[in-house]
Amino acid sequence: MMQHKDLLQDLLQFDWSVNPCSATAKGIHQYDHQLPPVGFDERQNNLLRAKELLADVNAHLTMDLPLEQEVDLQIGKQFLIRFLCDEELLAAWRNSPAYYVSQLAQGINTLMTPPLDLKKQDSLLSRLQAAPGYLMQAMQLLEPNAIPQIWIQPALNSVKGLTRLIEETLLSILKAEHCLERFESDLAAVLQALETYAAFIKKSGEVAHGDFAVGEAYFSTMLQEYYVVPMNTAQLLQFGKEKVAFYEEQLHSLAHKLNPDQTWLQQLEALREDHPVPETLIQAYENEKEVVKRFVVEKDLVSIPEGENCVMAETPWYARSTTPMGSMNTSRAYTLGLTSIFNITPINSQAPAASQEQHLRENNYSFIRSIAFHEVIPGHHLQACMHKLQTNEFRKNFYNTVLIEGWGLYTEDLMVEEGYLQGVLHLMQLKNALWRAVRVVVDVGLHSKTLSFDEAVRMLEEKVGQQHHLAYGEVLRYTQGPTYPSSYMLGREQLLQLRQDCEQAWGSEYSKKRFHNELLQYGSMPVALIRKLMLENK
Repeated sequence: MMQHKDLLQDLLQFDWSVNPCSATAKGIHQYDHQLPPVGFDERQNNLLRAKELLADVNAHLTMDLPLEQEVDLQIGKQFLIRFLCDEELLAAWRNSPAYYVSQLAQGINTLMTPPLDLKKQDSLLSRLQAAPGYLMQAMQLLEPNAIPQIWIQPALNSVKGLTRLIEETLLSILKAEHCLERFESDLAAVLQALETYAAFIKKSGEVAHGDFAVGEAYFSTMLQEYYVVPMNTAQLLQFGKEKVAFYEEQLHSLAHKLNPDQTWLQQLEALREDHPVPETLIQAYENEKEVVKRFVVEKDLVSIPEGENCVMAETPWYARSTTPMGSMNTSRAYTLGLTSIFNITPINSQAPAASQEQHLRENNYSFIRSIAFHEVIPGHHLQACMHKLQTNEFRKNFYNTVLIEGWGLYTEDLMVEEGYLQGVLHLMQLKNALWRAVRVVVDVGLHSKTLSFDEAVRMLEEKVGQQHHLAYGEVLRYTQGPTYPSSYMLGREQLLQLRQDCEQAWGSEYSKKRFHNELLQYGSMPVALIRKLMLENK
C-alpha cells in the first residue's frame, strides 16, 4: 500500500489533470497548456482512475490513523465522490452544451491577464489551438435529444459571451501586449469553431426534450458523502419546508411590530424605490464594502489578514445569463496575494425599460447593505483569504460549498446579532433567509420531478417576492447545479450548532472572535470535519 503523502499527491495530480482550467485558476500551472479531457475514451479512463483512487483511499481509512491524516483522506474521498457523481449521474458532458463553453471560457480567461510573458503566451496559444478540436469532440458527445429545451438559449448566450470576450477583451489585451500577430490565425479558427458550435446548438434545439432532473441517487450521495450531512432527499425536503415556515413566521411577526398596517412584502417593496442609477451600481457596492469592514473591525468579530483586497467588477458577458445579480470570484488557493473580485451584473441597456427598472429595484440600497458583507467581509472574500493562508497544502486545493455558502449565510445572522441590520434591514435579512429556505424546496422539487420549472419560478415570486426575470434566472441556475442551492441553509444550520457546542465546551475561554478565527483556519472542508478538528482534536 502506498504512503499517505503519495496518495495525497496522486489525488492532487488527478484533480489538476481532469480540471486543468480550474488548476490554472487556483495557481497551479503545470497544466496551463491543456483543456479538459473531452474524448469518450479519455473520460472512461478517468472514471477507472477515480475508482482506483477511491479504493485506495477507502483502504487507508480502515487503518488507525491520526485525525489530521484521516481528515485529509476524507477530503480526498469527497472530491472523488463528487467527480463520480458528476460524471455518471449528472452527466453534463452529454446534455449541457454550455458546460463545454464555460470550461473553454475559464481556460482562456485565466490566462489572458497581463502581462503576457512568453510562457503565458505559449500556454494561451496552446489552449486556443486546441479549442476547435475540443468543440468538435463536444458536438460528438452531446446528445441533442437529451438536452433540456430550457438550456438551449442559455448555451447560445454563453457562446455569444465567449465570442465577445475574445473579440473585445482578449483582442485588446493582445494588441496592448504587442503579440496579436502571433495569435491572429488561431483566434480566427476559434471564432469559426464557436460559430459552428452555435449552429449545432440551434439545430439541437429542434429536437431537445431532455430532462434536467438528476433524481434521488445523486442527491442522497452528495448529501451524505460530499456535504457530510446525515439526510436523504425526503429529509432534506422536510428540512426546507420547516425553514420556510419558520422564516415566514419571523417575517410576519417582525413586520407587524414595525408597521401593523403593512405586510412584510409591502414594507420591503417600499425599499425598492431607493436604488442606484445604472452608472453608480457598482460604486454602491464598493461604498458598502468599506462601511461594513469598519464595523467588523470595531466589533472585533474576526481577524482580518493584512493585504486583503476585494475589487468590484462587471460580471463577464459569458456568465450573465445564469448570474442575474452577481457572483464572487474569490482569491484562489495557490495564487499570489489576497485579492478577490466581486462581480456585479450590470444593467442590460438593450433590455426593455421595465426589465432595466426591475433590475435596479432588486439592487436597492437596503439589499446591497444586506448582501455585500455576505460576499466580502466577514463573508466569502474573508473566508477565501483564510482558506489560502492555511498551512495544509493539500486541503488548500479543495472547496466544499456547504462550508463556503453556509458561512456566507451564517454571517447574515451574525450581523443581525451585532446590530448592523436593524428594523427594516432585519426584515430584509429574514427575507433573504426565506429565499435560501425556498431554494431547498425548489432544489429538491425540481430534481425529484415534484415541482415544474414554472411552479418553481412562481414559488420564488410568491414566497420571496422576486421579480419574474430574476426568479426565472435563479431557477434556471438551480436546474444546472443540483444540491448547490441547498448548501446555504444546510451549512448555516451546522455552523450555528457548532458555535453553540464550542461555547459550551470552551466556557469562559469562548468568544465569537475565537470561534470565527479557529473555524476559518481550516479552510473549506465540510462543517462535520471541522467539528472533529475543533472539538475532538483537543
